[in-house]
Amino acid sequence: MLHNHTLEELAQIQEALARQVIVPKQHEAYQLQKHELIASFDVQYTPTKAYIAADIQEWQGKHIGTFISTETAIAPYHSGYFAFREGPLVIACLQKVIQHLQKSPQLLIIDGHGLAHPRGFGLACYVGVKTNIPTIGVAKQALLRFNGTLPTTRGQVLTISHKQQCVGVALCMQNKVKPLYISVGHRIALSTAINICLQLAPNYRQLEPLRRADQAVRLAAKGQKKAGMYLLT
Repeated sequence: MLHNHTLEELAQIQEALARQVIVPKQHEAYQLQKHELIASFDVQYTPTKAYIAADIQEWQGKHIGTFISTETAIAPYHSGYFAFREGPLVIACLQKVIQHLQKSPQLLIIDGHGLAHPRGFGLACYVGVKTNIPTIGVAKQALLRFNGTLPTTRGQVLTISHKQQCVGVALCMQNKVKPLYISVGHRIALSTAINICLQLAPNYRQLEPLRRADQAVRLAAKGQKKAGMYLLT
């Protein structure tokens, strides 16, 4: 898509797609059920290829595996339009995982932003809207300016607002450790996303499924493999 549009046109597409993002009220929001599947994604690039990892685990259950797909058509990177580069790669990997497992995950976790984006449409929103699956954005750095002191106690949050609306939080995952930036991608309440992220990060700053995805995709990009990794064709 980046090849065929100007950045001004992409901004217009982004703003139009942003209006399709669903942020449910807490009492109407999706709630994960035990043993439902969570797919968590990370991407690693080499000069000629993109490697996409989809880590699959049950909620409050077992780890299924980390699945790797490879794509050779990579759109160029433009700041603020990351969703158009990485979104199609993540969705292509997801489709391969669904075909392989013969079932679809109930929740997606994306290494990237959701609503906490200058135009309210980060990578997690793109993937959520395109798949219509509840999606959470988890990022290591903020894209938006915010006021206040970052939390340093596990479970504490600092609200991040944009245009006078809450679009995400800086969430402290472990005591005295830099927070992660959590935002809604699609069809999930922010409070639910916060709770899920904390439960999936019992020991480290990063969520366990995203850690596994990151480790696996780095190995794949080097032509290496470990137990629990599966290559998708």
